[in-house]
Amino acid sequence: MKKTLLLLFALVVTTCAFAAKPPLDHSVYDGWKSVSRVLVENDGDWAQWTVAPQEGDLVLHLYNIKTGKTYDIERASQARISADATKVVFRIAPKFQETRQAKIDKKKPDAMPKDSLGILDLASGRIEKYPLMKNFKLGETLGDYVAFQEAEKPAPKPDPKDKKEKEGEKPEKEPKKPAPKSTKDNLYILNIKTLAVDTIACVESYVVSKKGDCIAFVTNPDKKDSVNVRGVFLYDPAGKACHEVITGEKAATFKSLAFNDAADKLAFFATLDTAKDAKKSLDLYLYDGTVRKLVAHDSAKLPKGWKLGDAAAVRFHDDYLTFGTCPIPREKDTTLVDFEQPKLDIWVWNDDYIQPVQKNNLRRDLAKTYLAKVNYDGSGFVQLADEQVPNVSIDEKNGQDYILVSTDKPYRVQRSWSYAPHSDIYKMSLKDGSRELVCKDAPFSNLSVSPDGAYAVAFHAKENNWYLYTLATGEFKELTSQLGVTFWNEEDDHPADPGAWGRAMWAEDAKFFWIPDQYDLWQFDPTGAAAPFRVTEGVGRATKTTYNYTSPYYDPEARGPFGGGTIKYDKPVYFTLFNHVTKEHGYAVKDLKKKKAKLQKLYEGPYSFGNLAVSAGKKGNTLLYTRGNFEDGNNVWKTADNFKTQQQMSDINPQQRDYNWGTVELVSWTSADG
Repeated sequence: MKKTLLLLFALVVTTCAFAAKPPLDHSVYDGWKSVSRVLVENDGDWAQWTVAPQEGDLVLHLYNIKTGKTYDIERASQARISADATKVVFRIAPKFQETRQAKIDKKKPDAMPKDSLGILDLASGRIEKYPLMKNFKLGETLGDYVAFQEAEKPAPKPDPKDKKEKEGEKPEKEPKKPAPKSTKDNLYILNIKTLAVDTIACVESYVVSKKGDCIAFVTNPDKKDSVNVRGVFLYDPAGKACHEVITGEKAATFKSLAFNDAADKLAFFATLDTAKDAKKSLDLYLYDGTVRKLVAHDSAKLPKGWKLGDAAAVRFHDDYLTFGTCPIPREKDTTLVDFEQPKLDIWVWNDDYIQPVQKNNLRRDLAKTYLAKVNYDGSGFVQLADEQVPNVSIDEKNGQDYILVSTDKPYRVQRSWSYAPHSDIYKMSLKDGSRELVCKDAPFSNLSVSPDGAYAVAFHAKENNWYLYTLATGEFKELTSQLGVTFWNEEDDHPADPGAWGRAMWAEDAKFFWIPDQYDLWQFDPTGAAAPFRVTEGVGRATKTTYNYTSPYYDPEARGPFGGGTIKYDKPVYFTLFNHVTKEHGYAVKDLKKKKAKLQKLYEGPYSFGNLAVSAGKKGNTLLYTRGNFEDGNNVWKTADNFKTQQQMSDINPQQRDYNWGTVELVSWTSADG
């Protein structure tokens, strides 16, 4: 009897405690916060992450991994830490409620709340703010300088106290005051160390070099301006020296400035002809101490009826530039007013795309450009892409004479009823643009080209195997059929050929590449000198755990699958893992530089992980990451001893503990058919 009473008492207490917490409802959703963008620049000491509510103002958090010093900055984003870790540059957004109210009041764009530029001194915590910011730019590595422009200042409202109107009295006529000089086109170059500011007037556009040590800009003075001239200029912020590149009349056009990595070359589009029709036709220029026109708008090398297009960026390669060209659009009939212009949607059964797709892509298609190249001396113009093979790209590290290109144009009509993609693959010469058909109606997908452009890897959708293609020899080599495991997605139940488990990923130096099966990552040598092997050592398949590559290292140039552009194995490489039996996630690491490199599982637990970032220290790496699950929520954590201990760094949703909350339980069962 005594035990029964105690049990009933415990149940009553538990029920009352649970009932005391309110249920979750729609009124509190907007206050729930999420964490994002955990990173450590240059493997340094300062980590940053952002916490944002569903609706409201976000907060930037800065944390010194060595000292524990912290800064919380409201409404800050796009933060960059200087290379010497003394300053932080960031954008400060207006308060959410101010912007919301301005939208409700239907204010004009120039009267909307504006962003500010912020500079934080990490030693003192002092923040310098520069209001009414329109934009800011800095180098890939933040040195001493940041460039920015101001937004248009709203017109001041008239003060009723200044009016001297009295009944029966004629107001005095005030002398006309000159309008204040606009600063909206000023370019400001700020030294973030000394806070000294250099001002350049009437700047239309500008670009900052990769190292942040040189700025190119286009001036656009007012018609009545007798001091400034229209042109392209270079500015050295350290030496405070301005150098003229090219000038023209005030009606001349200059567009799309682009530096090479070393900032000793500058490319841009321009037309010095100020005639109305001529302004629509641009020439391509290169400056490397002297200015020369590489491609003229009326060059015979351009396809007939085509022109240079500035919608695509100019890119530098070893000894040539790539840029865009496009057909000259048909002139609009200006003899009719807009409401008398006929507007028709004409559909033909054999159009490449059905009508809704055409409408959706109209703006993109009107701005479409096609890749071309020219040497630095103006020779060797080649039109690479055209309307038959519209999508051509060349990696900046590509040192080959040929590239692989593909086109789906012959198969676009059948794409409207066929789920499977179809394309033709060509080997294209960079010397003359000629194309050699490699595979017609190719069954390949997940195409991945090596960084140096010498090889390509793709998945054969019909054979369910991976192939390697060598551009120099034109040889196809089948890679995976004899490895004893399947590389196609056995769990895919679409009514089509199954795909691969993922894309191939290349080492930065192209010495090897990885291909995933369901559980492990396999390493292949493109030369065939070394036999393929599991870089994850077969642990994945043995434990039914999927391993995927992830990079914790800050890389502003990173592009590609698995969270990084290429595999950089000069440092330990990290893997995410997911156990299909326990449904737990975790991390593993392997140092590929060691002769007897061994995969080390760091942690596996009932959480989801993400945003892995690393701080390199003399005594070992400190890792920061997000960790969470349904019961605990997602927060920032750190470990300095490879997950032997973990420290929680944020508590973004403490209010979750005030509500009735569910629990999670892993359930296994056997179905009726066994």
